[in-house]
Amino acid sequence: MEFVFETDDDTSTLEALVQDFVDLLDPVEAEKLLLFRDDCTGAVYAECHIAADTLLKHSTDDVPLDPEASSEYRANRQIVDDHAAFQQMRSDALKGRSFSNFVCEFIGGETSPLKIIGGQHRYNAVKEALESGVVVHHGLKVYFGLSKDQRLDVQVISNTNITVSKDLLDRMYETIAGSELREWCQRATLLAKGEDFADKRKRGSPISVAAARNFIVNFYAGKDASETPFNETNTTPVTTKSG
Repeated sequence: MEFVFETDDDTSTLEALVQDFVDLLDPVEAEKLLLFRDDCTGAVYAECHIAADTLLKHSTDDVPLDPEASSEYRANRQIVDDHAAFQQMRSDALKGRSFSNFVCEFIGGETSPLKIIGGQHRYNAVKEALESGVVVHHGLKVYFGLSKDQRLDVQVISNTNITVSKDLLDRMYETIAGSELREWCQRATLLAKGEDFADKRKRGSPISVAAARNFIVNFYAGKDASETPFNETNTTPVTTKSG
């Protein structure tokens, strides 16, 4: 096969990874795969088409945003089973719909090396269709060798292609920043052990990143105002920036 790079940079370190991808996933474009570099972040990617059975065999949508520091916490949203758009996807998939715009990262040497970063609703629709024997090709944008910052950028871009809550964006950025706030909330029992922040506000959901930040900021603001007469104190809570 031939790799065609859109950049003059040294790409030798990527070639083995891309070769593993081609050997395992057998994209339609295997004979001549064009690799692009995103000028905004430097991330390298390819656009290709893969058969549903091969895609499902080697992929997962159970993807951590930061595999090294916070591997137990996910960036993807929860599947909304009862949403009308998802129901339509499921119906279309059973009729042989070929979906596009799956956003993925290929990480070699893992049991499921193709990580679905964007398109998890379509991914689950394809999975259900495959169980009924429907096998068609689907379009993917596959990234290779992402850094942590590049991975965050891809996560944010893929999730802002559709309406996404500020709480999910907050959770993604907080995961990249580190685990300190989450661990503090778990110690303070604002979150259960092993629980992550909410991805959108709804009754009964865990505390959000914004709510945790607001709690801490206003706690210390209240301590600073403790000696001020109450009738002279501005009790309007501070709201931290979200999204």
